[in-house]
Amino acid sequence: MSDDDGSGSEWGAPDLFPEDPDQVQGKLQPQLAIDQLPSLPMLFDLEEHQILMMPLEGADGASVSGQVWQSSLIISRAMLHQWPADVIGKGVLELGAGQGFPGILASKMGAKSVTFGDCARASLQGLRVNLRANFSAGEINETSEEPSMAAWEFAAGAGGAADVRIRRHLWEDDMASRNGELPPRHWSNDAWASSPEAAPTLGAGERFDTIIASDVLYFSSQVLPLLASLAYRLTPGGVGILVLPERNSGVFESFLETLPAHNLLLISNVAASLDSKDVHYREKGRLHETSHCRGIRLLRIINQATS
Repeated sequence: MSDDDGSGSEWGAPDLFPEDPDQVQGKLQPQLAIDQLPSLPMLFDLEEHQILMMPLEGADGASVSGQVWQSSLIISRAMLHQWPADVIGKGVLELGAGQGFPGILASKMGAKSVTFGDCARASLQGLRVNLRANFSAGEINETSEEPSMAAWEFAAGAGGAADVRIRRHLWEDDMASRNGELPPRHWSNDAWASSPEAAPTLGAGERFDTIIASDVLYFSSQVLPLLASLAYRLTPGGVGILVLPERNSGVFESFLETLPAHNLLLISNVAASLDSKDVHYREKGRLHETSHCRGIRLLRIINQATS
């Protein structure tokens, strides 16, 4: 892994917009053999909350978005014990949701609404499987006027409100919107993304009280899009909670140094690790642990913008 420019990772570093979209899919594979993947549903207990993670098959299960990462449990414990007020009764967006573990917990904690955003087909389809597993079939919202929307929206609580939903979301689109530019090319803009079966795109200008994200920063090319998305999607005074492994000190430091330019104020930056209550999940092979990182940081930021 390179320490110079943040272009390396434990999976290898693809170009941001390669000619062949499959090039990224092939290079962003953790070093996990298919026969090592969980074959059964995995049940996690966090205090009074139970979360069920369903296995993904084949290459989808071996992809970055197909793993349950230890960072997702670290941020979940922070939501439960340190900042529950940032979740309960709030509109929450999970960036780079992957399998959606923290977002599912946010809903179970009592968030007003939870939106799961990601761009990869495997992640979006895996999210739908996990939401169906955690919220009963009777709570799935089938009342949407758009059938394609109903397939990606769920009612997690009493009543018929579609308060849990999946959306296709690119940080690069948010950066382009803030700068008044056309969206860039992106490896996930494949045939499925434009098909009727694809997840709906997160609406331009939709904003949230709280954004959560775990293990989402790999390359230097992601720093500005991630910051732009945080600034664009948080309401004024909104809060971001992030867990970021330090794979590359230059990338992490660049992220911190550029926060003020986006009107984002760093409130807390502390070292974090897996809670002792959750170590047994890692020992049983239920968590994918980031290798080649100097440590894990837990951040809390506030959007200082007034409009």
